[in-house]
Amino acid sequence: MEKHERKSADLPRFLLIALLLSLSLISYFYALEKVGLIPLSIISSLTFWIGVGLSVPKSFWRLTFFKVKKGHAYFLSSMLYLSFHILLYGIFFNIVLAAGLGQSLEFFPYLSSGFGVSIPPKPLLFPYWVSTSPGVWFFIGPFESDTTPYTLFLGFILALLIGANVESLLRLRKVIKAYKRTLLPASMIPTVAIVSGASCCLSLPSIIIYVIGVASGTIYSLLGVLASPWFFAFSYFGLPVGSLGILYLNLRDMQGWINRIERSVKDIK
Repeated sequence: MEKHERKSADLPRFLLIALLLSLSLISYFYALEKVGLIPLSIISSLTFWIGVGLSVPKSFWRLTFFKVKKGHAYFLSSMLYLSFHILLYGIFFNIVLAAGLGQSLEFFPYLSSGFGVSIPPKPLLFPYWVSTSPGVWFFIGPFESDTTPYTLFLGFILALLIGANVESLLRLRKVIKAYKRTLLPASMIPTVAIVSGASCCLSLPSIIIYVIGVASGTIYSLLGVLASPWFFAFSYFGLPVGSLGILYLNLRDMQGWINRIERSVKDIK
């Protein structure tokens, strides 16, 4: 009976997701005519990623937003990461890559920004199109940073996860102190997971392979791997999504620890 009621309650959400994804596809096929490309690209990407957001299980939103105590640490860490992800991620990526190659980047006073859309590709590449178009780019001196629908959606999800992890870690500290135990053993692993998750989008394997290839003179044999669509899909989509999973599991484990310790404190009292 409960399962039947749950399915009935989810039916409007599934219909809305189907409607949004259908609208995204319709906009894409109209955009193939290259008429009204900018508004069609915006509509297609917006409806697609709203549909993806609605497809995320409700348990995720409960754990990262609705049931989390949202104090100063939550909002501060979330907003700081989201700002970094949108504005500074591409710049930081260029700095890390240049440092790995032993290059020096000379800063010069220059500030510019722009907005654009890409021409829709074949239907097989529709997910890539709605992930990268439309886009906004920023130039600060020699550094460039790009913001696309995919990176914006990913940054929002990561910001919620990092905020919830930080808030839960602080709460875990409090309940452990109440239980008169040391913080280090129980919270060391969660802390490491938060730090690693915050840097997930750097696609470090790509940087490492590229730097080693240049340093050893084998870059030409590695270009085929780096340029392959499979490696691109793995580094651009797979690594960040994998980090989302790690941060989510880390948050769920911390919540489990908090609940168990709080129960123990109540039993002692």
